[in-house]
Amino acid sequence: ERYFPGYYNVIPNGVDIERWDDPALEPLPEFDDGAVNILYVGRAEKRKGLPYLIRAFGIVNARDPHTRLIVVGPDSRHWHRYRTSVDGGRRNVVFRSDVSNADLPRYHRSADIFCSPATGHESQGIVLLEAMAARLPVVASNIDGYASVLTNGVEGRLVPPQDLIALADALTALVRDPAQRARMATAGRQCAGHYS
Repeated sequence: ERYFPGYYNVIPNGVDIERWDDPALEPLPEFDDGAVNILYVGRAEKRKGLPYLIRAFGIVNARDPHTRLIVVGPDSRHWHRYRTSVDGGRRNVVFRSDVSNADLPRYHRSADIFCSPATGHESQGIVLLEAMAARLPVVASNIDGYASVLTNGVEGRLVPPQDLIALADALTALVRDPAQRARMATAGRQCAGHYS
C-alpha cells in the first residue's frame, strides 16, 4: 500500500465450518467424564505461550479440581521439557503428540474451552477460528492477530500476553459459568461463519 496507494480489500484465510461443527463428531471417551476440559493446540515454541498456560492452569485446577488441560501438538524437545515439568507435580494435564488432522476435531468436541496464550507474532489466528467453528469459547492473548478475529467479551476473552494471573482468572471465570460459555460458543460459531 505504501508503494501502490489505493483501496485494498483484504481477503482473510478461511475455515471449513462443516469439518469443525459436524454433528456426527463424538467426544473422545477418555475425556467425557464431566470434567471441564481446556484445549490447547499448537507447537511448543516459546512464542505460543504454553509455559504460561501450564502455570495458569495450575491456579485454575487448584481453584476448581474438576478441570483438565489437554495439550495437543507435534512432538519436540521443548514438548518433553514441558511434559517433564508437569510430571513433576501438575495434576490433570494431558499431552497428546502427533494427533492426526482427521482426529483433531474430536479433541475440540471433547473440550469446553479453547485457549491460545501466544506472546505475539501471530497473524490471523486460524486456530481461534477453528475453535469458534467448533463452538468453543476462546481465551487468548490480546495481540493484533487474535484481536482481529475475536471480540473480548463476545466470542471469548482476550488477556494481556504473558500475564498468567489474568489468564488463570479468565479461564476460571469460564470454568465456573457454563451459561457464559454457551453464549460465547454461539457467538463464536456465528463469527466463524464469516470466514467460511
